[in-house]
Amino acid sequence: FDGWISTLAVADSRDIAVGRQWTSRTIARFARPGITENFEGLAVEPDGTGFTIWMVSDDNLARWQRTLLLRLEWDGSSLATATPSRLFFHPSDTSNAAIDKNQPSEQQHDEGTPVEQGATPGTVAAVGITVLLLMVLLAVAAVLTFDAEDEVVVVDDTATTTTPTTMVPSEPEPVEPVGTDSPLVGLTEAEVRERYPLVRVVEVDGEPLMATMDLQPGRINLALADGVVVGATTEGCEEAGPQDPEWLRQSCDPAPDSDGPNATGKLLAGDTDGEFTLEVGTEGDQYFQGMTVGVDPDTTRVLDSTGTPLAAADLLPDDVVWIWTGTCAESSPVQCEIQAIVVDRPAG
Repeated sequence: FDGWISTLAVADSRDIAVGRQWTSRTIARFARPGITENFEGLAVEPDGTGFTIWMVSDDNLARWQRTLLLRLEWDGSSLATATPSRLFFHPSDTSNAAIDKNQPSEQQHDEGTPVEQGATPGTVAAVGITVLLLMVLLAVAAVLTFDAEDEVVVVDDTATTTTPTTMVPSEPEPVEPVGTDSPLVGLTEAEVRERYPLVRVVEVDGEPLMATMDLQPGRINLALADGVVVGATTEGCEEAGPQDPEWLRQSCDPAPDSDGPNATGKLLAGDTDGEFTLEVGTEGDQYFQGMTVGVDPDTTRVLDSTGTPLAAADLLPDDVVWIWTGTCAESSPVQCEIQAIVVDRPAG
């Protein structure tokens, strides 16, 4: 894989019509060995002689991504000679454009055709030109490290076929895993999962793994080397407090010697469908023997042993479970608020 590839294009918004192709024109392409990233923000400023284009990416709290701010200058002269890209509106969707990947890019002019030059900001604004950022995800791989501070990339006619000369890559540098000071460093993955319900591995032996970019408070991200944790971070802990479930507070401020589920045991079928009682066995905490195990869809997290979410209907009699509880009512058997359940088996 060659990392991110991004395309910057312009199109006339007046040409938008249901069921008709909408043609845009490429003015710049970003690929290795130049600056590449998953750019997510775009702003355009007329500056009297052309346009200043700002592009921004963020690292999504991931070690293998970067936060970049790029400033590009475009005089508008490459519009008529830029490579066209085809977009298509489906009649059932009038609000969003999707790339028609079956249509190859093609050059829509020849050398004998006069080329319009010197488009001014006023002219482009008058025809309602919309600047589009078309991004294609090829891989979530470690990208080259660049010093993008104060860097100006000039986009011109050559940008459609060559990399701007101002994009000079440096040699990649080894990056130390984040969270090397975590109390979880030195444990195995299994030992972490026995203590915390929401865990995933994002790096193995220095190689990043494919991972979603969503934010889940209390989720622990592990970096492993030779099967041992060498780095660990927890998501969404900035505002964690007494109002949050105990398992989340433990994940945000781990103390592995004392953290872990409140109760462990085996599920026995209850008197009603979808309800179970807990059999803790001779070695379990007898305080929780016979406790009713129910799932509140608003407050209870149910996960398998890999951290994959499960539905209440996925729980089965004889499942071995780890349970994190909240407030308990002193009764016999005890009745507790169930905050999280981890089933000691993979989903399916």
